[in-house]
Amino acid sequence: MYEYQIGKTGVAWPALDTIAGLRNAADMRHPAELYPEARRLHRKIIMHVGPTNSGKTYNALRALAAAKRGVYAGPLRLLAHEVYTRLNKGTILPADIDRDPNDPDKLHPRVCNMITGEEKRILAIDAPLASCTVEMLQTVVHYDVAVVDEIQMISDPNRGGAWTAAVLGLMADELHLCGEASAVPIIQSLCEATGDELVVNDYERLSPLQPADEALGNDFSVLREGDCVVAFSRNRIFALKRRIEEETKFRCAVAYGMLPPELRAKQAALFNEPGNEYGVMVASDAIGMGLNLKIKRVIFETTKKWDGTKEITLTLSSIKQIAGRAGRFSLGQDPSAMGTVTAILPHDLDVIKLALQIPTRPLKRAVIAPSPDQLRALLQLLGPKAQPSVVFEMLPYLARVPNMFTLTDMRAAMEASALLESGEDDRLSLDEYWIVLYVPFNSRDFVVAEAFRLLTSSYKDDGVAPLEATLLAIGVFEDYQRVSKMRKKYERPDRKEDPAVFAHILPRLESMHRVLIAYLWLSYRLPTAFHEQPRAFELKEDLELCISFYLRELGTQQHAGKKQARVAEPVDADAVFEEEEDEFADEAYEDEIEADEFVESSPPTARL
Repeated sequence: MYEYQIGKTGVAWPALDTIAGLRNAADMRHPAELYPEARRLHRKIIMHVGPTNSGKTYNALRALAAAKRGVYAGPLRLLAHEVYTRLNKGTILPADIDRDPNDPDKLHPRVCNMITGEEKRILAIDAPLASCTVEMLQTVVHYDVAVVDEIQMISDPNRGGAWTAAVLGLMADELHLCGEASAVPIIQSLCEATGDELVVNDYERLSPLQPADEALGNDFSVLREGDCVVAFSRNRIFALKRRIEEETKFRCAVAYGMLPPELRAKQAALFNEPGNEYGVMVASDAIGMGLNLKIKRVIFETTKKWDGTKEITLTLSSIKQIAGRAGRFSLGQDPSAMGTVTAILPHDLDVIKLALQIPTRPLKRAVIAPSPDQLRALLQLLGPKAQPSVVFEMLPYLARVPNMFTLTDMRAAMEASALLESGEDDRLSLDEYWIVLYVPFNSRDFVVAEAFRLLTSSYKDDGVAPLEATLLAIGVFEDYQRVSKMRKKYERPDRKEDPAVFAHILPRLESMHRVLIAYLWLSYRLPTAFHEQPRAFELKEDLELCISFYLRELGTQQHAGKKQARVAEPVDADAVFEEEEDEFADEAYEDEIEADEFVESSPPTARL
């Protein structure tokens, strides 16, 4: 018998006796067999694929609205809330009902619950419909109709495993998958493995999308109502907002990944209201998903973004997703309904025109994640002294995965584990560990990461996790109180102080919001320890008012950095889009300086 150590963990393995067992436990070659109940059904999988603003999701939702029992699952809380609201209001016409020409606006309400990681809205225990984020789907419930949105996310390295589990595991007679046509080959391969019937419905845009003949240039006086200027960092967004408000008659709504979803929706409402002074939006690629915006023209400040190590050109999928937000069908069929896309610089407009001409490349692989049972089996084989982080570190070396799949990115789980495994004497039980590991937080936000460490340490040491003490310890609660006090004072007519003095606090308020989201997530799963849920909701609501106050009153106190000159150069398709591949899913939804916005619904592991 020989022993050796792996990586940084320092855990000794009995080489001959254990490796075979570990390889067997990490065998992921037949993922469809993990869902025997779904395999007993002969499911009909219906894909609705096409560009943005093609009506593909609405047609799937009509089938859901007609179902006796059904579920919608999307990548964002915003989407889950939107579907929840529309179904309960009855604004989605069920597929088995024709629109009444004498009463075209007749409503058809259905009772629908909403379940996301950090919020539950239960209107009725026996509600026939539910709307949720993808990670919250239940594969043990039999549905007549299930709708899974943004199916191209099946290749996202962090969250794609949740989409793969939904496609393989949902017990639905009809499973509707909505998204980009790039996902069709992957779904075809999965259906061959499961034996399910597959129908593919292709959609075209309901209103045309046209690139402008010329770039906008540096003259912001030509901006008009319905324009959306897209930039890729918070600093640039606020610098553009400030300049536009100084040089035009418009005020600017804003939307970006770190802005809480509830406030993105409110900013969208300001922009969408006809005749509102908020005639222009300045946003990141967060507008590409989850917001209904009446954008007439999309203007790219640039077609490059920082990926954390270098500046890269936006991917084909990202450019199309953002550009496609222009020209909403609901604007009408008059010529103004045509969507237009342009850029500030001519070279960027050339890149956009080329991207719109090139077909989106098929996704190569679906992402697969280990099941909780597999993780438990691996940990058991490693012995009582092994920490779960060992499993995350070694799994990429042990897992056997079919060619059509790729293993989920384990880095987020390893980062969360590093914060949890602080000592031997206060270890969590395995059940507690798995619960806490799923908390939606991003370690790149140091304020949130420190709050996660303090909350889990308090839970391990004392069995309870104090909310306000944690907020005070990370230094954000006093900032919040100052802005909250100022907000209430400024609602009086005799305001005198300049709110610019608090401009630097916005990122800290955003971090505090994420801490509250994480606390609420834990309060549903460990209610005795995280027992201050009412207070967390109260703080969350007031904090959102504070951030709205900042966006309204402080506006654009961020100053632009020095802008680097960019020289126009010939556009070559292979060179411009050489980094396309499967990485599009991350890049399409991240801001240059922001944590991944999808962390709002996505824990580190499911992500596992």
